[in-house]
Order: sequence, then C-alpha cells, then structure tokens
Amino acid sequence: ATAGFVNVVTSGTSNTNLGASSPLQGSQTDKKSQYLYLAPELSANGVKPGLITNISFVINTKASAAPFKGFTFKMGATNVTNLTGGFATPSSWKVITSADYNSVFGNNDFVIPGGFLWDGVSNLVFEFCYNNSAVSADDILTGESTSYNSQAKKFSTVPADDGCGYPTATAVNTFRPVFTFTQTIPQTIISTQLNSTSQAKFSAADKIFF
Repeated sequence: ATAGFVNVVTSGTSNTNLGASSPLQGSQTDKKSQYLYLAPELSANGVKPGLITNISFVINTKASAAPFKGFTFKMGATNVTNLTGGFATPSSWKVITSADYNSVFGNNDFVIPGGFLWDGVSNLVFEFCYNNSAVSADDILTGESTSYNSQAKKFSTVPADDGCGYPTATAVNTFRPVFTFTQTIPQTIISTQLNSTSQAKFSAADKIFF
C-alpha cells in the first residue's frame, strides 16, 4: 500500500477582486452571502471525492478595523445549479466557524471541524454572515467570475438588523471568492502479486505516483 497524501487545490483562477461582493464587507453592518461551486468545476480543478479538511481565501486589501461580530461560515451540499432564485437551502449545514472574527491580510485559513466528506457529484454552497454594530471598511478578496449567478446576498447599514437571520436574498451576481481546498486522500491499496491487473478511472487533473 502507498501512503495517503494531502491534496491542495483552488476553486479556479483569479480574474477579479471582491469588494461589494466580499463576504467581509465592513462598510455594511450586517450581511449574509452565499457562493456556489459546481461539482464539475471542482473536479476539473482537482478536488477529489473525499474529506475536505481546510478551506482558505486570500484578502489582498485588509481595510476593516474591527472584528466581524457573530461571524458564521458554513458549507453544504446542494443540487441547485445557480443562485438566481436567491439563497440555497441544503438539507444540512456543516458549520466551519461561528465566532467573532478578526480577518488578516493574505491567507485566511479555516479548519473544518471533523472535515466535510464530499461525494464528488454534489454542488457545494458556502454561506457567510455577521452582525456588526458599526460600519468599518471592506476587506477585498481575491475572486473569480462565473458564467452563471454564483452569488446571492443581502446587506444593510442598520445596526439593529440581524445579518445572519436574513431569510431571503435581495441581489445575485456572478462573482465568488477563489477558495483553496485542502484534502487528506487516503492510501491506495496496490497489488503485491506479479502479473495481476486492476482498473482505475482518472481525470485530466489527477496526479499519478508510482
């Protein structure tokens, strides 16, 4: 048997910056954002069926001056193929973090408690929200654009609002963060017998080691 390995891949290629589309838009006291990533996109970029242990994004302009209060970041599997109809509602959510968050310039990495087991065929939706009491400034993320509505959001500058409680979105668009996914790929059992055969299916993004 060969040892398992760590698979680190991005969701796509950066071609834009996210200001008003940032999940950390400090110029709004309250915000909920969802971002959709389709299974064929994830597979084409090298994400494997299996356990996702970490997820990160890059802040290339850190402008917020205070923590994002009640910051919640979660993910779920869904069969929706766009967010034109607003927020998606997966059958269950995996909460990545739910605590006040001080963002940092550069890489912002989150460990997924217990990991998230991706089946390789479901689309993934990620949700961010926070509830601040005063405005600050926007953290600008490295982003990418898509050919479909991959973002839904609602935001406000009213401190009394509950950003994490928004039931419906008021805007959609085609911009989303470039995420980096870290996976632990288990060991592969290989034959120790001479002249034995086996079959395996590979994609163009797979790396094969002997």
